[in-house]
Amino acid sequence: MKVGSDSIHHDSNIAQDSSARRRRGAAANTANAANVAKQEVTNASQNAQESKKPASIAESRKASTNAAASIGDASKTLNNTIGSLEVMIGSLKSLQSQSKDLTKLANKLQKSKDEQDSEDIIEKSNEIKTQMKEVFDSAKFDDENVFYKNYAAIIPESKIEGKKAAPTALDIKKLDNLKDYASELSAQKRAAKEAQSMLKMRINSELGALNSANYEQLDRSKLSDEGFKAAQSGRGITLDRVVSLLK
Repeated sequence: MKVGSDSIHHDSNIAQDSSARRRRGAAANTANAANVAKQEVTNASQNAQESKKPASIAESRKASTNAAASIGDASKTLNNTIGSLEVMIGSLKSLQSQSKDLTKLANKLQKSKDEQDSEDIIEKSNEIKTQMKEVFDSAKFDDENVFYKNYAAIIPESKIEGKKAAPTALDIKKLDNLKDYASELSAQKRAAKEAQSMLKMRINSELGALNSANYEQLDRSKLSDEGFKAAQSGRGITLDRVVSLLK
């Protein structure tokens, strides 16, 4: 009987030890789970804080690059239009000079009493009109005639009507006709210069908006004032620099 009692007591101790180990294991697992959950909460909190931080210089540079590409496309269109207007203005100056020569010949024709002299004057005037037509037809930028370009699509407020500069209805025998044409040339040249000024102002405005937006995105705490000034070298961004880069 004693042997049996000892055996039962021994089995009871084993069962108690096993139960204790299970309780300790469960407690350890619970502690580990709690630690994992705590770490996840900490990580989530850190991620949330990181997301609230200002953009880094690299991120700001990327945003700046994307914005610059977008405004670069728009500025290129504006710059090409400025180029077209430059060609137009130069061509209008040539047409104005030739128009003056025609007017002089028209005055001579009105005073001429000699038939041969009159014929010579008319012949010279025809030569000038041929030259004027060549000036008008060859006034191109990017293979497009600048007098037929749709400027209203880019500059709605522009008063350009390039087709009116075409030297197709000039009559040396009608002095008023030549005067009206000369006035039209002056009006078109003035409109072209005004349009140029509008476009340059628009480019400056867009560049200013881009620089302002990029500065707001930048993490200023990561900038070195002295280093930034040295990098700029006192030049900054100007319209002339942008226009030269876009050509």
